[in-house]
Amino acid sequence: MCEKILVVQTAFLGDCVLTLPLVNALNRAGSKVDVVCKKGLEDIFNSCRGVSETIIFDKKTSDRGIRGIIRISSALKKRNYSSAFLPQRSFRSGLLTYLAGIKKRTGFTRGGSKFFLTEKVPFDWNRHEVERQLELARSAGFEVFPAEFNLKPDTEKVREWREKLHGPGKLVGIAPQSNWQTKKWPPENFKKIVREFSKENTAVILGSAREEWEGRNIINLTGETSVKDLIAACSLLDVLVSNDCGVMHIASAVGTGVAVIYGATVPELGFTPWGEHVVIQNGRLGCRPCSLHGPRKCPRKHFKCMTEISPENVIRAAGGLLEKNGKR
Repeated sequence: MCEKILVVQTAFLGDCVLTLPLVNALNRAGSKVDVVCKKGLEDIFNSCRGVSETIIFDKKTSDRGIRGIIRISSALKKRNYSSAFLPQRSFRSGLLTYLAGIKKRTGFTRGGSKFFLTEKVPFDWNRHEVERQLELARSAGFEVFPAEFNLKPDTEKVREWREKLHGPGKLVGIAPQSNWQTKKWPPENFKKIVREFSKENTAVILGSAREEWEGRNIINLTGETSVKDLIAACSLLDVLVSNDCGVMHIASAVGTGVAVIYGATVPELGFTPWGEHVVIQNGRLGCRPCSLHGPRKCPRKHFKCMTEISPENVIRAAGGLLEKNGKR
């Protein structure tokens, strides 16, 4: 009889992608792995072969507050999980698994979940988030390397987007949005990137909020893609130029090269895209990082961490990836 394991990850899009290697490490041992995730992000885990089932925790609306936690934990209790893994480090995740009666609960020594854990693993800021999460599995006796994402685009979606994403040259993805204001490179810089690459290639603009983009050889997908669409579209790109946001993690997980721009946050925190074909552009100011996610406004009111990163350097970095690792 295989072990039934629960992984709780109800954070943002990028966090969900970075949890996939943990899920796959647990699944490789023959375990049945279910995942609790936030509503709207279930297709990240539904697109991973290592996940048996996703359980949606709509913590912002219908499952908000203690009543929602009790409802979800009661449903989880009926499933009789032997163990739970909590990469997110939140108090709510820890409480959820505790109330679900899961006897073995593994997570990090850092964060609110530590109060509910039976097995605690040191949280190391000097390692990548993928490595940190895999350490949870290693501590429980699982074989963890190589790290595998197994993020598989839907076949029909790939066929659909292949028909839509046609144009001259190669497909250069552009992801100019972010949930955090100080993670956004100035829009005029992204416009320079698009103008440069759309001369001989096709620029594909990605983002959850609708934006207006005009010009030749530009395909504007902002506000039009579901998570499942995004996975398929990213798998067809030759390269992606991106702010520090969830799209860059999807792209790297499906094998697309990524040129990522860091401002208020720093790569050393361990949340960069995982993989060999990643080039990072970031400032060198001593005031970085402002915080884990980056504040809403620059605390020093100059925003030099972003404005001092030149479009020319980003174009050169992305062009190098395009030349070496383009898919077409």
